[in-house]
Amino acid sequence: MACYRTFSRSALLLTIASCATVFAQADAPRKPAYADRDGPTPATRPASRPAMSPSPARPQRTSPEIPPRFRPPRNMEDQDMGGMMGRPGRERPAGEPARANPPEPLLDAPGVSPGQPAPDVTLKRLDGTSFAPAAFRGKLLLIEFGSYSCPSFRQHAAAMEQLKADYAGNSDLALLIVYTKEAHPAGAWEVARNREQRIAVEQPADQAARAALAKKAQAALRLTIPLALDSMDDAAAAAFGGFPNGAVLVGRNGRVIARQQWTDPTGLRRLIDRAKAGAPDHPQ
Repeated sequence: MACYRTFSRSALLLTIASCATVFAQADAPRKPAYADRDGPTPATRPASRPAMSPSPARPQRTSPEIPPRFRPPRNMEDQDMGGMMGRPGRERPAGEPARANPPEPLLDAPGVSPGQPAPDVTLKRLDGTSFAPAAFRGKLLLIEFGSYSCPSFRQHAAAMEQLKADYAGNSDLALLIVYTKEAHPAGAWEVARNREQRIAVEQPADQAARAALAKKAQAALRLTIPLALDSMDDAAAAAFGGFPNGAVLVGRNGRVIARQQWTDPTGLRRLIDRAKAGAPDHPQ
């Protein structure tokens, strides 16, 4: 029994000593993981980086906001004149050389206003005979101006033909296309749609060359509306204000009912219906 008590006391003392050693190791500061690595120790490292002073705020540039629809294209030489109909222009891809501007200014005559007499001009048919719009006095006369290099003219050709077909039984309405100089001739003011459709038309040098182009346009667009040729200085287009693809509706009394800067077949149909219904030929 005395031996058992002695052994138990020894075991208890040994256990207490072991626990004390464990607690002592737990309380001792641990060696950091980077103590054996090169570089400064926590004792030599700065406690924190110095605070950086905030940089002064840059003044904000203020300018009036321009609505997107009024912003001009970056490359005006690639702006298709058909864009006036609502089709966005094309910006020149990087690396593509800029194309030359037209060698002569486009016609920008204001033209006639509703209520004014139709200008007294002379036109030529494709067979070479001359006539004047006054020959249609007593009828409604719808004149469209255009050329094959004008994308807007080509785009509305089918709609204008449908317009002619819808009024085929009306003897008091005449339709006429006046072929002008090329709006976008090759080597001058070329546009994206012409390049995409591989349309390259040279500017004709004389009336015979213009007549040949008009006949090609007539065949390509399947036009049955009578074609007439403007003079080489485009006197009729300038007088009516119809270049490059305008339209004019002349009343039975020879006065202008309405003029469109860009041909709109739907709007022309409404104007014709109003005139045929007995509406005044011009504003009072």
